[in-house]
Amino acid sequence: MSLIAGTILLVACQSETQSKTSKPQEVQWSYAGITSPEHWGDLSKDYKLSKADKEQSHINITGAENVDLPELNLNNQESEGQVENELDGKTYTLVGHFVYKTYNGKIAVLSVLYNYGDKNQALQLSWDKMPQATNTETDLSQAISLDDFYPENKVYCNFEVSLTTPPCTEGVNWIVFKSQETVSKEQVEEFTQALGFENNRPIQDANGKKIKE
Repeated sequence: MSLIAGTILLVACQSETQSKTSKPQEVQWSYAGITSPEHWGDLSKDYKLSKADKEQSHINITGAENVDLPELNLNNQESEGQVENELDGKTYTLVGHFVYKTYNGKIAVLSVLYNYGDKNQALQLSWDKMPQATNTETDLSQAISLDDFYPENKVYCNFEVSLTTPPCTEGVNWIVFKSQETVSKEQVEEFTQALGFENNRPIQDANGKKIKE
């Protein structure tokens, strides 16, 4: 599987922000109040899939079918920088979403799960330059290889659901690594403070979705 054009999305304490892919027009949505996830489908006709409840994300990854999945081949990676699925009912402190487009325009998301532990050196390179104000950007002082963010053991679960933010486009190929990385409490606190709010969408019904591992 060859993937290109990667974008990092990080979600802390079950969180996530808007991405270029998930913003067809300027319709305000959020994670609380009258523009929270349960209302997304009513905010715009472009967001109607978010309440269809057919192939929506995130889901509890459980009951996976054991099949011979292909080895990942990750090429031509670019990054921006930002964190949701459950694995056998367990939630995680931080989740990294690495969003790719294939050569034929299809979307794939690689998901890395983080547990509390040692400081994550790959994340720290971005944390050191993390913007502290809304709608601001900072340049990284050195290039980042996305491979540094992925676990050494690349055994994964695979399924097809949606993007996690409006318009919640379906048909997205999700790849969730079964091995977890570590992140320190200080790093999570710094990220949560910079974000200023929880940015996670509630777990959606898997609707009998076939999950492979």
